[in-house]
Amino acid sequence: MKTRFDKEIEFVVDDREVRSGVLELLKGVADVSVTVCRLAQGDYLIDNRLLVERKRLADLVISIKDGRLFSQALRLLATEQQPMMILE
Repeated sequence: MKTRFDKEIEFVVDDREVRSGVLELLKGVADVSVTVCRLAQGDYLIDNRLLVERKRLADLVISIKDGRLFSQALRLLATEQQPMMILE
């Protein structure tokens, strides 16, 4: 998948997401480079422009119960990147 600038799309994947299955899918996509490291915010950083937080249903419920969801959303909004939350 080429960007409009004809370069690789760069994904940084948080190391806590390696067992999600998404990392393996990304590695199989042409023109995508993948780096795994610990992100301070979010689960995926795309081209240093889009910061994605991925929530599965169980994680979403726990995040709401323990009050983490809204503080996490506020921290995402405070980043330089465009934030996005994906609910699975």
